Amino acid sequence: MHLNMIGQYVDLCVNAHEQVFVVWHRQQVLKQISIKGLHKTLLPFEQFATLMCQQALSEQRRLLQAQQEAATTVL
Repeated sequence: MHLNMIGQYVDLCVNAHEQVFVVWHRQQVLKQISIKGLHKTLLPFEQFATLMCQQALSEQRRLLQAQQEAATTVL
């Protein structure tokens, strides 16, 4: 995307078949972005929910560690 796009609205669509986000502006495709972290398989809901909880805990730990590192840098 270009600097002249700053402040412009775009549409973001999911192309599940190709596993990408498609960025549109005025009926023209600007970019396709691969969706990261896909498991590329159907999951039973219980397994999906467990996976989401594990990822959320991992993200929470990562953010907490970053906050602690930032706090010790300031001291």
